[in-house]
Amino acid sequence: MKKLIIKSIAFILIIAALILPMSISVDPYNVFHTKAPRDNGIESNKGFIKTEYIKKNHDKFDSLLFGSSRAGFYDIGYLNEKMGAKFYDMASSESLVNEEAKELKVLIKAGFVPKNVLVLVDDISCFVDPKIHENMLYRVPYPDGGFADRMEFYLKYMDLITVANSMSVIKDHKAKVEAELVNGVDNAYDNSTHMSYTDRFYETGTERLDKESQFDPNEEQYQKGYWVDYYDLRVEEALNDMKELKKLCDDNGINLIVMTNPLYHLTYEQDIENGYLIYLRGIADITDYYNFSGFSEVTEDYHYYYETSHFMPEVTRMMTDAFLASENASNNHEGISEESVFGCHVTSENVDEIISILEEQAIKRGISVYQCLD
Repeated sequence: MKKLIIKSIAFILIIAALILPMSISVDPYNVFHTKAPRDNGIESNKGFIKTEYIKKNHDKFDSLLFGSSRAGFYDIGYLNEKMGAKFYDMASSESLVNEEAKELKVLIKAGFVPKNVLVLVDDISCFVDPKIHENMLYRVPYPDGGFADRMEFYLKYMDLITVANSMSVIKDHKAKVEAELVNGVDNAYDNSTHMSYTDRFYETGTERLDKESQFDPNEEQYQKGYWVDYYDLRVEEALNDMKELKKLCDDNGINLIVMTNPLYHLTYEQDIENGYLIYLRGIADITDYYNFSGFSEVTEDYHYYYETSHFMPEVTRMMTDAFLASENASNNHEGISEESVFGCHVTSENVDEIISILEEQAIKRGISVYQCLD
């Protein structure tokens, strides 16, 4: 029995000696390379690596922007210039308010209390269950429960199968990058900000803001809205998450700014057919927000989008301007029209009027609106 135990321990140690170095070295999701994440062709767990980075470098910033990957194309430089702030973009794939509140708690505990927290919400916020992310390696939430929770987090990435599957992707990406460099093209370098992949991570947290759109409305893939099969309306849970974030900000003297993303009209159409407006109505009972949802000159023009999910940096500059104009206007509760609903300031007092306008927009286009929960 004693020999069996010794052999078992030896076997486990040998396996660990093989798995640990490979997992840490290859590290496709960059969770072991938070100080200098690599552009390897695989989507990093940006929620984790950005939180780790800001914990140790928060003296460089005074404000945070949270949101899904759509928020990754926000022109932070323009926002900082207009607000006189130092925002860092915490955007990560399919980020949820529930996860963003946890990340903010971690940063507050680490000694960083930002002046402003700007949160971009949309259909993802009310249709995605956070539990789904626990098994998506590029979306696993930040481990905020202590040492055991952190070890459980890292163990998810100690997997030779995952490493092996990622090797071909990393190899192909490396070959692609090398070929592009020979041709004088560097897809990791942002010419608009003069920053490399790593520099952007350190300085802004954004994606490449000079990325060109390939949107072709004649192609089938661009003729339908973005929708994932696990989307399911969860208004009560989503609003509770917003209440938690609001309380966290209030308790720490943080200025919370909430905006709705300007979803491409085909995506937005599917959303309101499945209850999105219920969520928008509910947010106003918790906190004011700035609305960019609806059918507008922006959301109905494909030139402002990369595809039917992500909008371009030019749109975020419009959002910054509209938000600041609405914030500074003395009559922003009056005279709201279909034309002015883009960027309008939504409160508990005017939310019914604004939702009615959004419903009327849909009716004019023959779109049915899901208006109540069973």
